[in-house]
Amino acid sequence: MVGINSPQSLHHFIANTPWSVAELKQRRLTLTLEALKNQEITVIIDETGDRKKGKRTDYVARQYLGSVGKIDNGIVSVNAYGVDQNITFPLMFQIFKPKGTLKESDSYKTKIELASSIVTELVELGFNIDLVLTDSLYGEASSFIRTLDKHNLAWVLAIRSNHG
Repeated sequence: MVGINSPQSLHHFIANTPWSVAELKQRRLTLTLEALKNQEITVIIDETGDRKKGKRTDYVARQYLGSVGKIDNGIVSVNAYGVDQNITFPLMFQIFKPKGTLKESDSYKTKIELASSIVTELVELGFNIDLVLTDSLYGEASSFIRTLDKHNLAWVLAIRSNHG
């Protein structure tokens, strides 16, 4: 217990604690790898979007949000989930940064590029991936398929019925 007794105290605890997001991510992934004991997992790549009002949150823009099924003001992330013995768990995510929202230090990356970098990072970290599953956004992207093939990963990728 850290003595948090109000929403305001919790906000200050989270906002002012000197932790590193990168270190926490690395620690969580290391613990996940240890728990898996080199078992093969299935990786699911998908994007999700959440509505956001205003413009205070970085990278909010009018864009397609799958959660509402239309273009709306919101934020989108590309996510990787692991599946082991019917248990689904989060692995990592990257925020999609639309061109109109980039900061000076940012570089534009498509959702396909973000998904490719997530898969590459998971392989480099040592996750034993037996299968990658995605929807048609990634299934119709030859550059994403090349990334999977480069890492010798089996895949099942959706494509639309009218895909050429």
